[in-house]
Amino acid sequence: MAPRDAGASRLAPTLERWSQITATLGKIAAGLGTAIAKAKPTKASVELGLELGLESGALVTLIARGTGTANLKVTLEWGGS
Repeated sequence: MAPRDAGASRLAPTLERWSQITATLGKIAAGLGTAIAKAKPTKASVELGLELGLESGALVTLIARGTGTANLKVTLEWGGS
């Protein structure tokens, strides 16, 4: 049973970090949603790209550390069908 407990303890920081990443993405999405709603386009699309890396055995977003690469593309359209 000890190996399972050891594995769980190594995984806990990764899961905690992943929760932080998803929380940050949720905040970005909420902010974009508010801005898009104010602009009132007839069509909107958003693309977000993050560079992910492995550091000391834990998955991290490099952008969350203040380094790395992120892409954000927002396309808004008005009028037409």
